Amino acid sequence: MKHIIKKILLILLFVTIGNTIAQTDKSDFVSIEGVKNKQLYKKNYTNSFNEYLPETGINHTETAFVSIPEKLVVNKNIKDFLSVAYYQREHKVASVVATKTEGGVYNHYKEICNRLNGASLDSISTVLVKEHQVIKSKIRNVSGKVEYTLSFSIKVDNNNKELFSFWNIDQYPTGNYQNYLIWGSSYAQVYATANYILEKYSLIGTLKSKTIESVLPNVFVQTGSYSNGIVHLNLINRTQEKAVNFVGNIADTEVSDHVKAANTFSLSGDYNEVLAIETGILFDIGFYLETTSSNQKDALYLADGPWGLDYLKEYAMVSNFEIKTFKREFKETVYEVERSVKAIGEVKGNVNLFRHLLPENKTLNVVKYNFLNFKIRNNEPVEIVLMSSEDRAWKNRLRYTIPANSKEKMYSISFSDFVDHLGNKAAITDIKTVVFSIIGDYTNYKPFNFDINQIAFTINNTLITDDVIVEKNNKLKNYPNPFTSSTTILLPVASNDIQIKVYDVMGRVVDVQKLSAHSSSKEVQYNAPQLKKGVYKYSLIDDTKSQHSGTFIVN
Repeated sequence: MKHIIKKILLILLFVTIGNTIAQTDKSDFVSIEGVKNKQLYKKNYTNSFNEYLPETGINHTETAFVSIPEKLVVNKNIKDFLSVAYYQREHKVASVVATKTEGGVYNHYKEICNRLNGASLDSISTVLVKEHQVIKSKIRNVSGKVEYTLSFSIKVDNNNKELFSFWNIDQYPTGNYQNYLIWGSSYAQVYATANYILEKYSLIGTLKSKTIESVLPNVFVQTGSYSNGIVHLNLINRTQEKAVNFVGNIADTEVSDHVKAANTFSLSGDYNEVLAIETGILFDIGFYLETTSSNQKDALYLADGPWGLDYLKEYAMVSNFEIKTFKREFKETVYEVERSVKAIGEVKGNVNLFRHLLPENKTLNVVKYNFLNFKIRNNEPVEIVLMSSEDRAWKNRLRYTIPANSKEKMYSISFSDFVDHLGNKAAITDIKTVVFSIIGDYTNYKPFNFDINQIAFTINNTLITDDVIVEKNNKLKNYPNPFTSSTTILLPVASNDIQIKVYDVMGRVVDVQKLSAHSSSKEVQYNAPQLKKGVYKYSLIDDTKSQHSGTFIVN
């Protein structure tokens, strides 16, 4: 029982952290709108950083505003902070976040450049600012806006101050730090701000640092994503490396243990590389890339939207909570929600079983879908709520109630059947969370159980499409893989006429062909049209109407 509760608490903690990060992303860290406090920044502002930050920018005509990002307020490692945005009229030209931490550094950088969630890291290098080596980055945020960054931390030991600027947080020595992240659309503004800060440190006391060679990874992830059991990475190969080592820790569900995975992948040596790592279905993965020519690692973390339980301990008790994977069917017209869930316990008030569809509190665009599909076995009526980005009071949430089901039953519920407490319908264009609730009488405990499988969003009200037999255990192989224009696919049985459909990582059909093979041969040649570099799923239907699937990479 304690083990179950511990897992539930960990999931709820993860959700809380994810929501905090999402609030930070929404406020863009230092935007004037949506921050906790805003005021003109002046030197009389009471803060331990006010003597280090400038009141204006490089042109001396910029206006500085103080902003307080919400996440910094709740981070226990931070003892003081100051965040300032510099504006030229209505245009923000630079921003700086300064934090004072004890025991170690604070990593601001991950907040503004989540490379596995839409942002792009286009280049990295080192520059000298007041003769100190500082890491510079060029990033492209989710909206496509290009910004430049400089980041460094100053270790404070009595009257001694030493500047460090490392790629990985574990390279910083233990100690108390003053941390700076400066970024903006104008590199001149960013550099001028860093120059001002370091000049102030030099005037107040002695500031030392060391120039370190190979402080940056030779191969790093520019952008990445996860879909259909594959981590897709777009790499920048700075030094024409021919191979990269991958080391990761993977959990296939929220409650499973992490399993270490390691592999070495060949590279072409080109500046831009595409790497596809087959991980299988996963909930989260922490991994790094490194090369034999450098000990600098590029470390990243990726997680899916989690399953979780929400209840008050005085109104519900949970005795069993399971999350499991299932075999997915990759179809163009279906969005499948990975992982199924089961919960058992007793309830007097209400217990809510929920699934965030995407990580970091993001919403899934469901404009092209019309139905929510799932299989369920439940001993009590269940209220299903669809939560979107729209700010609705809980009683006004769109909901639908199903009866108890002693045997597993398949449901296909039209979006138009979800109504608010007054029976009003609403257009559903995005969904953030799906909630399954069992509600008690708030007087007596009663047993409850959910067993929910294969949640999916579809265009039609059924997942059954035709008479094709899906061969679940036949995963096709092809060679060469990766390939440029042509590859040979190995067939499980000889077949004359074959239909192939090729899907991109978004599930869109990018090619459909009819292929011919000799009846005595168990292989067929596929000639690709002008497909972009990347990872593709494909499915084949043979003479017997059996469907097989595989994966290939176009380089």
